[in-house]
Amino acid sequence: MTTRVEQIADIINRDRQAFNSWASNPSNRQRLDLPIEGLRYFIPPRVYDFAQDPVQVRLIEWYRNRDTANFLIAEARDYPLSDLELLERFKIGRRLKIGRRLLQHDFHLPEGLDFFHCEYPGEVFQGRISPYDFIFHQIFLEAYPHGNLHVVSYTDRPELRRKGIGVSFYARLREIALSLGFRFITGEVNQKGKQDGNYTFYTKKLGRRRFDKLPRRISELLRDRADDIDPSSVLTVECLYNEDLLL
Repeated sequence: MTTRVEQIADIINRDRQAFNSWASNPSNRQRLDLPIEGLRYFIPPRVYDFAQDPVQVRLIEWYRNRDTANFLIAEARDYPLSDLELLERFKIGRRLKIGRRLLQHDFHLPEGLDFFHCEYPGEVFQGRISPYDFIFHQIFLEAYPHGNLHVVSYTDRPELRRKGIGVSFYARLREIALSLGFRFITGEVNQKGKQDGNYTFYTKKLGRRRFDKLPRRISELLRDRADDIDPSSVLTVECLYNEDLLL
């Protein structure tokens, strides 16, 4: 009988083989339009530790082309996570700019509503997300010039933060970025994150550098991306090759 550890290892190995098969083609360098089997390799290993049934972990694809990958990582549970009647009321409140404000201030959702279902109520009612979907992540990536893999957005479940899932995702992202020939991983972090730990996660835990602390020859390559971010945010950068950090 296959153990849970063996089951997870088999799933990850299958996804790795699908990714490597696609990434080994030179014409796929710095492209994000992977087939869904290869895209599954973005699922961080730590997710499986929190899954009730690793076999039910899947991707819900929002959008994908050569330069963009936008998807959710979810597990189909055997019970609904949101009451649809309550969710409909929340959706109406959100139209009145109530629901969104509650989420932005880490409002504790009432029993019967799931965090991600409240983020995407329209998609639940359209059937793109099931009330049974336990969503671990929302991930939006874009490929930019000069080998820059930019994380447009990364959202995880509040109750699973500080449990290693974020570190697991970014370790996997680094592996994938190197395999696809990227040179940098960048992301926009709001300055207020200095108070809530988000900023230090990227600069201390992941070892990223602020854009304004990079060697000039590197910052010039990324200036277009830095100029596009919100004034209240800072661009953090991981140089995947040590020589890019030399002054």
